[in-house]
Amino acid sequence: TGRPPLLPRLPVPPGVQVQTAGAASFVPRLRARQPHQPLSAGSSTHNNSCNATRLASMLRVLFKSVGTVVHALFGLLDKPAVTVLFGVFLGGWITAQSQRAQRKQEFIQRQLAEFYSPLLALRRKILQSSKTSLEISNAARAAWEQICADARSGPEHSTPERLAKLDCEQNKKIINENNRQFKDVIFPNYQKMVDIFTEKMWLAEKPTQRHYEELLRFVDLWSSSLGEIIPPEVYGELDNNEKILYPFYEDLQSNFDSLREQLSNRSPLERFVRWFRSVRNKKSHS
Repeated sequence: TGRPPLLPRLPVPPGVQVQTAGAASFVPRLRARQPHQPLSAGSSTHNNSCNATRLASMLRVLFKSVGTVVHALFGLLDKPAVTVLFGVFLGGWITAQSQRAQRKQEFIQRQLAEFYSPLLALRRKILQSSKTSLEISNAARAAWEQICADARSGPEHSTPERLAKLDCEQNKKIINENNRQFKDVIFPNYQKMVDIFTEKMWLAEKPTQRHYEELLRFVDLWSSSLGEIIPPEVYGELDNNEKILYPFYEDLQSNFDSLREQLSNRSPLERFVRWFRSVRNKKSHS
């Protein structure tokens, strides 16, 4: 009799049996997945030659089919009924393209005439009025400095106190005139810009529409300030400088130039449509 085992033989848990069975069944499958043997140079050349032959055969069939279709089309065009139908189709297509191009041109013309041109004109009018006010202020300042210089070297009654009083009065007159110029001449042009933008926004390009809120805020704050609704001290803290409208002015000029160029430079299709229409009109008159 042999020696008894040191440990009793315990049964294998079911989970271990399943894993062992799965591993045993996976080994044949893993062995079956052997990497493909590389093709020899001769077999690779043979395959490339076969592929080239099949490609050439497919191209010959394709060209033959296209030639057959083209020949059939030219044969159909020799028939009067088909020729008439083709002419009607071509004429209808050209007319549709012509009407589409004409509608596009008319829309661009409305954009320029009713939106971009008026806004740019108001912008330049505001700029010129501001330059004129600045020129008047600078000229008045230079003239007053010359008067003060002459007075100091003149009679004794031109005392510094008197000159300071006159200087204050002169500055007050210039400031009042500038304020009147802005309130009665310049600011109404800003209000006109808001009115045009509000009424004709559908004519504006999308990049231009993004500047509407900036213009509206600028005008509303100035309106409240001129109406003395907002005190000057509060308005000074709002940073309502015209520089915030500079991107809007640049956008106006850019789109204005772009739309004018689209009107002057027509596409080849539009030129062909215009030529076809002119020929057709000549035949109808003759």
